[in-house]
Amino acid sequence: MVSGNGNLKPWKPGQTGNPNGRPKGTSLTLTLRKLLDTPVPGKDITYAEAVIRRLVAEAMKGNTKAANIILERIDGKVPQAITGMVSEGNPDGAIMFNVTIPEARERVV
Repeated sequence: MVSGNGNLKPWKPGQTGNPNGRPKGTSLTLTLRKLLDTPVPGKDITYAEAVIRRLVAEAMKGNTKAANIILERIDGKVPQAITGMVSEGNPDGAIMFNVTIPEARERVV
């Protein structure tokens, strides 16, 4: 009886454990896109159009989640602001700052 990991061997340099890669066309995104492009039986619209119409109808009824989804797709998400004060190492006193998260990332990196 073989104990532990005796039958396992490390890959040789340049060798892969999956030489063929992930099979083409198996992603959930691709499957979803195909379905959304399919016409709804008995109607003159695709599933994508049906979903969008339903989303707009829900937003018009006052569903704020549906309205937020629509607005974020049109205008993008509102950046979250970071505000604060830094006084450490500054002889002149505190420095106030007000930046968005993307601006903060640019300054750090």
